[in-house]
Amino acid sequence: LPGNLPTSPTMGTNPVAVVLAVFNFVLNLIGLMAAVILVIAGIRLIFSQGDEEGKDKAKKTILYAVIGLLVILFARAIIGLSTTLTWLGL
Repeated sequence: LPGNLPTSPTMGTNPVAVVLAVFNFVLNLIGLMAAVILVIAGIRLIFSQGDEEGKDKAKKTILYAVIGLLVILFARAIIGLSTTLTWLGL
């Protein structure tokens, strides 16, 4: 993903910047996977055609995908906050 990986020579030698870039890349990838799972679960819900078992499975999948997206959001917030506090020296 453009802009997430360190591109300047000074950032490439900074291990903290590399670790943060890897974390951001992994969180982006997991977020994309959760969004795709959410869409697939929505399609399964639509095509369940009243089948209670299919509807329940799709609803559980949607719930778990939303929970996963919230976990990713909080992980991003924690990483951003810790990075800011580290760079400020607090």
